[in-house]
Amino acid sequence: HIADVSHFVPAGSPLDRGAAERAFSLYVPSRVAPMLPPELSNDLCSLRPREDRLCVTVEVPFDANLELGAPAFYRSVSRSRARLTYGQAERILRGDEATEPELDEGLRLAETVALELRRRRFARGALRVTTREVAFDFDEDGGVERAWLESEPHAHMLVEELMILANEAVGGLLAGRRREALYRVHERPDPQAVLHLLAKLAALEVPTPPAPERERLTPGPAATLAAETSERVSAYVEQSGRGSEAFPALVLRALKQARYDGRNLGHSGLASPAYAHFTSPIRRYPDLVVHRALLRELGVADEPLPEDLGGVAEHASAQERRF
Repeated sequence: HIADVSHFVPAGSPLDRGAAERAFSLYVPSRVAPMLPPELSNDLCSLRPREDRLCVTVEVPFDANLELGAPAFYRSVSRSRARLTYGQAERILRGDEATEPELDEGLRLAETVALELRRRRFARGALRVTTREVAFDFDEDGGVERAWLESEPHAHMLVEELMILANEAVGGLLAGRRREALYRVHERPDPQAVLHLLAKLAALEVPTPPAPERERLTPGPAATLAAETSERVSAYVEQSGRGSEAFPALVLRALKQARYDGRNLGHSGLASPAYAHFTSPIRRYPDLVVHRALLRELGVADEPLPEDLGGVAEHASAQERRF
């Protein structure tokens, strides 16, 4: 259930034009410069527990074998039961914090689904690149008191997989019907860049897949080779303790940058044939455009999309790299 930001931000309004120019909320440690005013980002479009909130819902059924059924898309009113931090969710899943039975059951079911979705994603050839983020503590004057590298919380993975599922469902619907939207695209890597990556890793004594003949490697097999390389690098880093920061960075530099485009070009990194950012319209302008495209397709709204979708995609991609 994603906040229905398009209900509050009419297309072409001054509010919308300002959001399009900023393109994203800007986050720095302990601070945020929001894309949209706090009245929206912190209140009306914030999914607060035990309060009704307007949403756009993507509902994907699973059977007992966790096989996916046909997704449904609709406007909704959401009233959540609780709002958890990642730390709380981690403690509940570990059994270190008690909570009401329904909430515990829901979290564990979501974990089961997310783990299976992740397994299938890597099995189909998605990249596995494990990185750590820098976390900060601040003193009373706002200065950095300490900094440390933090691995991805298990609960973060749970949310990420469900968001990827929703984004793929929306992207698949719009692309399947050849509708205009802003797609999140990640093109296949350049074959020569992948071969250069293999040579670098081999020189660093990192196990790599066998390299094919230079003239025989095309973009499709190069993407498969990059995914296999990412798997081997992740396994080697975990086993040896070497290069936890450097080796995944080498893999990322060999790939093309993900970006926005008015055309569906697929997402190589996720091994997804169609992908659109849908889950964060309060902090990413492309998601707001995707909401409008989806609601137009469902026949429940008729707000126009930007005339120059290519220009919006290019500006958003540039703003993302700048931030």
